[in-house]
Amino acid sequence: MQPMASVIVRTYNSAATLSGAIESIRNQDVPVQLVIVDSGSRDATVELASPHADVLIAIPPDEFTFGRALNQGSAASTAPVVIALSSHCAFPRADWVRRCCAHVSAGASAVVGTRIDGEGRPLAQPFSADHAYLTSHRHWGMSNHASAWSRSVWESHAFDERLTASEDKEWTWRALAEGGALVADPALCVAGAHRRAAGVRAYFHRLVKEMRAVESLRPVQPYSMVSALRDWTSAHPQNPRLTRTRRCGRARLTAIAAQWWAARQGERSTAAGSG
Repeated sequence: MQPMASVIVRTYNSAATLSGAIESIRNQDVPVQLVIVDSGSRDATVELASPHADVLIAIPPDEFTFGRALNQGSAASTAPVVIALSSHCAFPRADWVRRCCAHVSAGASAVVGTRIDGEGRPLAQPFSADHAYLTSHRHWGMSNHASAWSRSVWESHAFDERLTASEDKEWTWRALAEGGALVADPALCVAGAHRRAAGVRAYFHRLVKEMRAVESLRPVQPYSMVSALRDWTSAHPQNPRLTRTRRCGRARLTAIAAQWWAARQGERSTAAGSG
């Protein structure tokens, strides 16, 4: 039976979580092609992946970028809809893939699960964001820990393999410049708690890296202490990176500190370049 979608799972030393990701993929209620892209795992990841993968791709660690892994996985896929799922995540529902495919069939260029819009307001139903909306809400939108895109759109606009982070946001800005939309569906949210699993320091540095990557592609916006305090205490902060964490909690404080530090670095870089 022809797969309705191809799911790309990027792995690196993912033995502890890969089985859960694979199980959630194989439990989908539509046929799915599983493409696993490994970047030099030294644990049992490849041994776990081999019996289940329809396609298994190896990338040397020194050649890995998120964009390159997604491009190689997309090139090896055969379905009209391509999906990215982190090896640390799992689809929470059996119709996740089918629901994504329905959005793409209806005209969406890409699909992501989120419970808020770019203003931090709760979503009660799928929300369609065009190019102008995405570029004016830079830290909101596509997230390749769990997302989908039209294969035909990717064939015209591959991911940027030079970026070390935020290849998902940059892709939507470029791919949707001449039309199309990203559908944000609150029913398709996939937990991304793995981002904080390595501890506060690692989470902070990861956020700074992602934010700086976004800022390098769009002008830096100041992040004042007043904005930081409002975001820390608000139930619906303006910064969409903070919405899934408890207000006034450590995780939210870490994200706010990263946002502030990334903005300061951007301001210094701008000042140095004009000096």
